[in-house]
Amino acid sequence: ETNDFHKNEGDYLSCEYDDVTMCNNNAANTKSYTYYDGPKSWEDAKNDCHDRGGMLAVIHSQDENDAAYDSLGGVKRAYIGLHDQHQEHDFKWVDGSYLDYVNWAPGEPNSWGGDEDCAGFHVHGGERWNDFACGGYDDGVSDAIGYVCQFGTDNRNDFGTDNRKDRRSS
Repeated sequence: ETNDFHKNEGDYLSCEYDDVTMCNNNAANTKSYTYYDGPKSWEDAKNDCHDRGGMLAVIHSQDENDAAYDSLGGVKRAYIGLHDQHQEHDFKWVDGSYLDYVNWAPGEPNSWGGDEDCAGFHVHGGERWNDFACGGYDDGVSDAIGYVCQFGTDNRNDFGTDNRKDRRSS
């Protein structure tokens, strides 16, 4: 499984891949999204995205939501970079950006069956979001949860600083 994002004048404008990848090559906001199979806990997924030079998907519009969802290549469970681990019902993006867009499925978030502090796409919600347990499995059915990493010009870590790796030197 490889991702080779080519840098062109400061933006990632093209990508080559052998896994499911969605590239959103809008010049104003160049991002790409890649789905990875689980199970992985939300924290491990966050760290894996960071190690790959990206972050868990941060979604600020319907277009970004569509691109992130399309990266799944079908109906799957997948974490995105939204959580309420610090305070129930106070959802935050991993990069600290403002929660200016939400796409919850009807009745979500609901902490069904207990403690669900991590958000993502669900098989029953399509492009809509669900809150999940953060351990890598959907508690109700014990199905593995994958995750969507975001790559491109908006990659910042939890402290709002740039965490992109320069792919030319690796």
